[in-house]
Amino acid sequence: MRGVTAIDIAIIVILLVFFSSLTACTSDYGYQESVKKVTQELSQNKTKSPDLVGKSYEPALVVIRDSLVFDPERVTIARDQAVVWQVQGSVEESLRLTEQNGLFVSDSLRANDAFTFTFSQEGEYKIEIVDKGRAMQVEVI
Repeated sequence: MRGVTAIDIAIIVILLVFFSSLTACTSDYGYQESVKKVTQELSQNKTKSPDLVGKSYEPALVVIRDSLVFDPERVTIARDQAVVWQVQGSVEESLRLTEQNGLFVSDSLRANDAFTFTFSQEGEYKIEIVDKGRAMQVEVI
C-alpha cells in the first residue's frame, strides 16, 4: 500500500472545490424568498391596476333609493373591479338585479341588503331592477 501523495491531496482538494461550487450554483441566493415576498405584497395590495395607473380596485358603490332609483345611474370602473349595489331607505318590497344579457341575476334584496359583482370583461353593461323598469349603466374600461 502506498502513502498519500501530493497528487492525491491535490485531487481531493479539486474535488472538494468542485462539489462546493456545485452546491453554490444550486443555491437560489434568496430568490425563493424574494418571490414569496413579492407575491405576498401583490396579494395584499390589490388596489392598483397595472393597466390603469392610479385607478382603484375598491368597489364602486351604487345606492338603490326608496324610489327605486340608482344613485349614481352610471359608473365607470376598471376591469376586475366590483360594483356593490346597496338597498337603502325603507324599501319594503323584495328586489332583484339583473344584467341585460344574463351575466348575473342577484338574490332577492330588501332594505339594507347588498349585492356585489366583479366585472372581468371590458364593455357596457345595463343593470336593471327586475320588473320595475329602472336601469343603470356600468362601463368597464
